[in-house]
Amino acid sequence: MDYIDYRYDSSWVRPYLGPGESILWQGKPQRANPFTANDVFIIPFSLFWCGSLFSMFWKDFKEGIGIAGLFSIPFVLAGLYFLFGRLIYRWHLLKHTSYVITTQKVLRRRNRKVDILQGISLPQMNVKEHRDGLKSIIFCQTAYDRRNSFYNPGFALEFLPDAERALRAIDSMRGSFGQQ
Repeated sequence: MDYIDYRYDSSWVRPYLGPGESILWQGKPQRANPFTANDVFIIPFSLFWCGSLFSMFWKDFKEGIGIAGLFSIPFVLAGLYFLFGRLIYRWHLLKHTSYVITTQKVLRRRNRKVDILQGISLPQMNVKEHRDGLKSIIFCQTAYDRRNSFYNPGFALEFLPDAERALRAIDSMRGSFGQQ
């Protein structure tokens, strides 16, 4: 089965291919919107944070920046990051992310960083459908702390218009290892 879509540049994956390994599927996130469900809480909090800090900073600026004014600068910058910076960063990541599923592994490239999940030991997988019809395949890795275990959704193939093709490629890869 060959699920390759040749519209995407997969030259970056060649150094990660083993002998006899081939590409089953490749894709990119199709959402350009960096907003997530968490923004319902983060944006109002960021507005409140920035508003209160900005008014304090402006008052200090008018009276002459002293130690208190200098102390507030990192907090203002943190508020601006939560309000704007993280959205710009998320948008940048979405624009510079590529996914590849091979006969042996799942690869995700963000900017120049490549993350790899070996097919022989794929963690539990969930599929999330978004309101816009796109789907994300989330690989949940169990992590442990001192009290209990929890899932760390650290690896995902996000906002795919053709998630069914990616899932078939994953099933094909798992089949080659005898997994189900």
